Amino acid sequence: QETVMTYGEELLQEGLEKGIDQGELIMQRAVLTRLLDRKFGLSDADRARIESCEDRVALDAALDEFALATSKSAVLSKLP
Repeated sequence: QETVMTYGEELLQEGLEKGIDQGELIMQRAVLTRLLDRKFGLSDADRARIESCEDRVALDAALDEFALATSKSAVLSKLP
């Protein structure tokens, strides 16, 4: 038997998915900020740039870059 979601259930599911996506974005930003600050130090402008990034792919690229980075600018160059 097929299960049909009501409109309210669809809205709830959509909200849940958006909340999970937003939580993951917040976590990516927090991890990148912490790592960069510990290794290189961050200015207020650097923090603002990370916090304003909404691009999860770019944040992933910056986190990947951090693994081998010798400069903060190399990591931040991955952000829009």
